Amino acid sequence: MGKYLILKLSDKDRTIPFGNSEELVKRANGAWKISLKKIEGVKKALLLFRGCVLAEYEIGSKIIVNDTDEGYRLTFDMKEVENSRHKSRILDYRTANPASVAEEEKLQDKKIKKFSGVEHNK
Repeated sequence: MGKYLILKLSDKDRTIPFGNSEELVKRANGAWKISLKKIEGVKKALLLFRGCVLAEYEIGSKIIVNDTDEGYRLTFDMKEVENSRHKSRILDYRTANPASVAEEEKLQDKKIKKFSGVEHNK
């Protein structure tokens, strides 16, 4: 199994283009604060919002390194993976970092509690 670049969109962002694949890939390409060393050998990325996978991408061969006052930021050239098995999954992946790398086997589905067997008094 491989590694994934995990890109998390902010919960506070009210301009996320849900349902617009072109605009989402622009967001995914973004300017992410992560080192080249950390992403070495990583070929795919997952774009998450509140743990839900919005899209899976293949990372292209072109990566732009932007030198900012806050340090280096990386901009990618990604292409959406059609028929992704990860899209729409809800992952239990907790990190404060908006951009990080994870082993595929560590990406666990979030356990959602189901309400069953509830008795109602009449």
